[in-house]
Amino acid sequence: MAPITRSLFFGFCFAGAVANAQVVTLDQSSASSDWSAIENEFVEVIYPAERKDDAIYIANLIQHYSSVVGQTYKIDKPKKVSLVLRSEMSQPNGFVTLAPRRTEWFSSSTYSPITTSLDWYQILSIHEYRHVQQNDAFLTGAVTYLDYLFGDLGQALAGAFAKKSWMAEGDAVWAETHYTDGGRGRSPRFPARLKALLLAGKTPTYEQFVNGSYNDLLVNQYVYGYFLIANGYKKFGADFWSKVSDEGAEFPHPFRFPTAFYNVSGVPFHQFYDETFADLKKQWQSDAFPGLEKSDYQEESDPAVVDGQLYYVHYDLDSFHTLYQRSEGKDKKIAEFPYNRELAPTDFSKDYAIYSEITPNWRYGFVGESDLKLIDLKTGQFTAITQGRRLYNPHFNTRGDKIVATEFKNDGTWQLTLLTLDGSEIDKVLLPKLKLVEGHFLGDETLVAIANDNEGKKTLIKIKLSDKSYETLTTPSRNSFFALASDGKSRILFEAQDKGSTNVFQLDVDSKSLSRCSHSKIGAYSPEFSGDKGFVYSEETPYGTRIAQKSLDECKPAALSELLDYNYLSDTPSDNYTKSRPVAFNDQESLHQKNQEQYEPRKYGMFERRAFIPHSWSFFTGRGLGLTLKGDNLLGDFGYTLNLGQSGEENEPYSNIQVDFKRYPLIVSLVAEASTREYDTLFQTSETRWDESSYGLKLTLPYVFSKGLYNGDSLLTYEARQLTTDDYEINEVKNDLSGDYFKSELAWTFAYVKQRKFRSILPPWGTSWTLGYSNAEGSKDELETTSRVFGVWNILTPGAFDNDGFRFEASGEQYTEQGAYRFYAPQTDPLGYAFARGYTYDAVERFEKLSGNYFFPVAYPDYAIGHFWYLRRNYINLFADYSNAFTNGKHQEMNSFGSELMFESVFFQLLPVNIGLRYMRLVSDREDKFEVFTTTTLTVF
Repeated sequence: MAPITRSLFFGFCFAGAVANAQVVTLDQSSASSDWSAIENEFVEVIYPAERKDDAIYIANLIQHYSSVVGQTYKIDKPKKVSLVLRSEMSQPNGFVTLAPRRTEWFSSSTYSPITTSLDWYQILSIHEYRHVQQNDAFLTGAVTYLDYLFGDLGQALAGAFAKKSWMAEGDAVWAETHYTDGGRGRSPRFPARLKALLLAGKTPTYEQFVNGSYNDLLVNQYVYGYFLIANGYKKFGADFWSKVSDEGAEFPHPFRFPTAFYNVSGVPFHQFYDETFADLKKQWQSDAFPGLEKSDYQEESDPAVVDGQLYYVHYDLDSFHTLYQRSEGKDKKIAEFPYNRELAPTDFSKDYAIYSEITPNWRYGFVGESDLKLIDLKTGQFTAITQGRRLYNPHFNTRGDKIVATEFKNDGTWQLTLLTLDGSEIDKVLLPKLKLVEGHFLGDETLVAIANDNEGKKTLIKIKLSDKSYETLTTPSRNSFFALASDGKSRILFEAQDKGSTNVFQLDVDSKSLSRCSHSKIGAYSPEFSGDKGFVYSEETPYGTRIAQKSLDECKPAALSELLDYNYLSDTPSDNYTKSRPVAFNDQESLHQKNQEQYEPRKYGMFERRAFIPHSWSFFTGRGLGLTLKGDNLLGDFGYTLNLGQSGEENEPYSNIQVDFKRYPLIVSLVAEASTREYDTLFQTSETRWDESSYGLKLTLPYVFSKGLYNGDSLLTYEARQLTTDDYEINEVKNDLSGDYFKSELAWTFAYVKQRKFRSILPPWGTSWTLGYSNAEGSKDELETTSRVFGVWNILTPGAFDNDGFRFEASGEQYTEQGAYRFYAPQTDPLGYAFARGYTYDAVERFEKLSGNYFFPVAYPDYAIGHFWYLRRNYINLFADYSNAFTNGKHQEMNSFGSELMFESVFFQLLPVNIGLRYMRLVSDREDKFEVFTTTTLTVF
């Protein structure tokens, strides 16, 4: 699983917003966290002190699976790993990483069916622990030497080249399926989109899966990786992928994987790939949709009939998720909003839609919120009714004046919370040893709920609000129940696994009689009652999802046993591709208390020993070639970077060190630097060169926020240094300008941007700016004071069509006082030009620049040259630049216009790089100019 965190990459917010060219990561927990640690011979668990019970359970799980998870890698005694438990996140996730080596788990558990019905920590103790074993097994052959040369960075580079990320994720999904009685490999929800693609006759190429495509909505690496990994085990044996990993580690390079695969299997990888998906298509072919008209991908989700009007959420590759009302065959747009059917489903009353919106903490990347928002069905206006909570799966009562939602509390418990429409809490239900992950009203005094027990198994229960007593409606099961709907009386609808697909079932709570209401070949989701005699739902097809309406009379009786005890599993790739026997964990409950007397907690702080041991070193620095040494503690709130090298701006040697203290809202950094500086001046032939050394303090105050589809970042920095200059040379003649300065700089970078649509080149709306003031005050009168102001401002607007857009930029710099000192050149354009495109930068007293850009797509080729190069998209940028520069009373106007043909590419199935062909007409010089350039795929916005 991948981390879901927020980092500020201000170097790439917009083109231009890079005055400081710095990257600030916010991956810390809140400053109030009080950390402790326990350990056994396999794991060190670092956890918030109030989560000791969770830590003990996790330590026991890792000990249990230490002899299981690494079997196919022949790891009998795994190396101890550090595990950080993040308890403040709003989404379930976890990851394994290097630099430094560790795994981090989010304790937010699971409130959706995406990871099936295993216990959340059990999933992580297999899936993430499998990644740990993969990394450790890969540390062999030439990778060992790369580890010596570069530290953790060497391992990471070797892994990126020689073992694909889909291998790691697919193998981890295989492990969570193979070693348990659940896992995503036993959920038809997991491969549903892949099944749809194959039934549509669209077998994506390997290159499309790995590099992405704008032509269709493909599946992620977890899905296609799982089927490739599982088929490899079936065809070549239990140690096959371990051998491929070892072979790749012998000599890792960008083309190593297909060679390693062939050397071990004797089969070309692309042949294996084609055979795997041809076999899947053949096995699924009986579920084809004969006569279904082909169409582009689109979704119609979360349908509901309110006062005779149909409401639903629409999405396609050229739009945002949008709430619509359909009446008499006509659709009326109500509102665009952030939507995820499985993480943030939508419910309706006669006046409102409600959903939970996941938002970041203003400062800490490992703190998250999930609050409830109403959408007025008449006006499309949004109202946030809660703030700073973690609420999920909201449902209205029949009258629409109350809401029930599941809530994850700070103490780790899951409860049902009842609220009014203004967000006031009126009641709650908390049941011992049960996690209440979804609830709905049966009446004013009765709820129905989906509850997870300590083993992750799901149960449907009925709750009396008067005394909080409950009645069990089904026995615990690994079936992934989800999406409750209620008629407000005694009947409920819900999703459940059903013989290779997801289907809608109806349960009469009073009689406990069950009936099957849909017979989807792929999946039926989000059911809602439509009056007393009908219901609506969303059905997956080869081309997306569509709304279906049925009569409740079409529901056919079914035995409860069909949803329990694995009777719901089929014999198809949808939920049984590995053909492995479910492995029960009979004493799992005991691990919550096992060995608790042996786990003696100790305080864990910012300056643990690991913080001072470098984890990575390399010859690539942020400003050119050199040597970089990096270290960080496991909590991410203390670190340091040492650089020795040659600067990219001035091609002169430099060295610097920065020590960061990142636990508190204000990030404090100690800085020191020694460098050789030089610059050329516009209108003059002089070249100035000197040595410079400094030390000081940097303060950084970040702020992160989001509102619907808009995300905002703010970064305020102040830096103060004591600085010394020496050995001045002007045109290689020594000059006595040496001296001491107090140097300071204040800068503010801000961005507020709407999310991009799937195919958009730019976000459709947004603005960003960087404003700054620098000052260097000399200690001697003859040195005087140097100061400048600088800034860049960007505006994004949509074009006339779906995926084109405009970017307008204004930037400039002015020395307000000009003493002997010269600041670094402003890095105001990541495409390489501070002045108009085509004109090189020289030091000036003042310059100003205006730029207009119009981006529009041309083609989506999905063209590959082997493993070397993949072309996702071509687009064109038409530009016009105006710039003025002033120095020593002289003035030069530099203007240009032209076009850029961009090749949005991926190199080595790893590096996203744009190749550009640029034509420029240099107006001021009356000259035509052509050039080839490269950028990252981030620099266009």
